[in-house]
Amino acid sequence: MSTVDVPILNLESPSGEQIKIIEAAAAQFGFFRVDIASVSNVFGVDVERAVADAFRVSRTFFGRDASRKDELRARPGCGYTAFGSETLDARGSSTGDAKEGFYVARTGTPWPADDDEFRDVSERYYAMMFRLGRVLLGLFASVLGCDRAFFDEHWDGEHSCVLRYLRYPRGAASDEKSGAFACGAHSDYGAITILATDETPGLQIYDRESRRWKGVAPRTDTFIVNVGDLLERWSNKKLVSTRHRVMTSGERERYSIPFFFEPRKDSVITPVCDDGEEPMFAPKQFGEYLQERYTETY
Repeated sequence: MSTVDVPILNLESPSGEQIKIIEAAAAQFGFFRVDIASVSNVFGVDVERAVADAFRVSRTFFGRDASRKDELRARPGCGYTAFGSETLDARGSSTGDAKEGFYVARTGTPWPADDDEFRDVSERYYAMMFRLGRVLLGLFASVLGCDRAFFDEHWDGEHSCVLRYLRYPRGAASDEKSGAFACGAHSDYGAITILATDETPGLQIYDRESRRWKGVAPRTDTFIVNVGDLLERWSNKKLVSTRHRVMTSGERERYSIPFFFEPRKDSVITPVCDDGEEPMFAPKQFGEYLQERYTETY
């Protein structure tokens, strides 16, 4: 399978250059990378260390006995999700997705009582990704010709952002013909997803022009950022939420940590249209849209 290079955004570069990177990504795949070292320099914190810590506590958590993980199941979007319990591509998958996960929500997360470090590291990482999401959202607003603070009100107060730890186990090989996927083809529900991965390949994005799946090489020195469904609706399809999936060989474990940057559930997503442009979507409350997608997945 061919791989695709997605542009890299440096937070230390002039804002005009950053906007050009996002515009180019939006016109092609809806995916781009963010240089992690540049985030460290701009934020004045060691983001590389925070990412490494998050992967370390993730591996420790998933190494727990199955019964201890099952105790931490909660509602969709919060707590532990067992291997095979999700099906992100209900039409193409013959089995549930070959992964297990743990959702960290803004409130109500069922933390392990015997692992304070897991909670401490997760909450620090969550706060860091929320800060990065705010910065990126301002750039997206500029791409749409809006004030940088255009979207901010939708993330004030009881926003719906979720951090998620994922583990794809060894031995579960993906096979498209038989409908076996590590993570089935889907678009993300929210506005932006900020993804950290280990060195194991698996992420693929759908190239609409060639109508083929293309791999995205894993890199530990960048975050992968993609446009979600809400920004596609808000932008009136100037920004595109691209389908993607995970296909693994099963030869070794794969870990990833996505942060789903999602607004308040009462936010109404109304397309931003240029003069004379017809809206392609009716206004939609995010909470309703999220519930529809969770019903499909679970």
